[in-house]
Amino acid sequence: MAYFRFHGRNRENWLRRGIETSLRYDYLYSDAELGEFAPSVMEAAAAASTVFTMFNNCHGASAVRNAISFTELLKRKNADTR
Repeated sequence: MAYFRFHGRNRENWLRRGIETSLRYDYLYSDAELGEFAPSVMEAAAAASTVFTMFNNCHGASAVRNAISFTELLKRKNADTR
């Protein structure tokens, strides 16, 4: 089994004190950023029986948007390798 957890890259708020916790995860990955992770996830999928990717950048529904985008990206890349 492989597990990838995406918290976002919100450097401005990550270590900031006195803010709502959800603001640490206020980040929407770009398609280019998601593309950076695809090779690692696909490599893990070739070696593991199950792969989970969990988007925890939940502020403002960014996790849902990124999960959908990443799923589509992986489908396209998988189709390209066939």
